[in-house]
This record gives sequence, C-alpha cells and structure tokens, in this order.
Amino acid sequence: MELQTEPGFRLGWNPLAVDYVALVGTPDWAIELKRGEFVLFRRLALELGGTMAMMADSLMDGEMLSCELDCDDLWMEVEGYSSDYALRFILHHGRRCEGEWPSAVAFVAALAELELGL
Repeated sequence: MELQTEPGFRLGWNPLAVDYVALVGTPDWAIELKRGEFVLFRRLALELGGTMAMMADSLMDGEMLSCELDCDDLWMEVEGYSSDYALRFILHHGRRCEGEWPSAVAFVAALAELELGL
C-alpha cells in the first residue's frame, strides 16, 4: 500500500487490494474504503475543493464559504476560507462512519495528485 502521512492527514492507496483499496484519515483516526466508496469520496472532495478555489476571487477578505454535496452513499461538506477550509464527510452505508479534516487543503491536493489507474 502506498501510504502518504503528512501533518493533518493520512492517505493510502493499494489498487491491488481485494476489498479495501484506500485509507483516509488523520493522525488520530482512519478508515479503509472500498474502491467504489473511495472513487466517490475522491470525486466529491475534488469537486468541493475546486469550488473553493474557484470562489477565491469572488469572496471578500475574511469571507467564509460553506458548500456540501450529498448522494445516496456519501455526504461531504467544506467550510472555511478559499485558502484554508475544513472537510467533513459521512458514509451513509456499510460501516456508516464520519470524519473531519480541520484543515483539508493539503489533503484535497494529495487526493488530486493520486494516480488511481482505474
């Protein structure tokens, strides 16, 4: 498994794994995700991160933004400034978990750089 450990997040990816191909978390917690769960997780996180970046020029100094995406399997939200925001998620099915990165910009960037090879 390729595991990236940085201040504030952990991100793992093993495309050869049978069941759980990804790990997401912080130094304090982590959860493994199945391929479909991770692909959806990554897509929503990148969409929300992209929205935060796109809104940077539209916000006044000190103005905060909150955006969320929801589907049957996953709810995700970003909240904060375009340059520093929190990311929260709730996995609705299976293990039914939730988690948060208080400062998620570097985590979202790492998700974007990850080569899935799907």
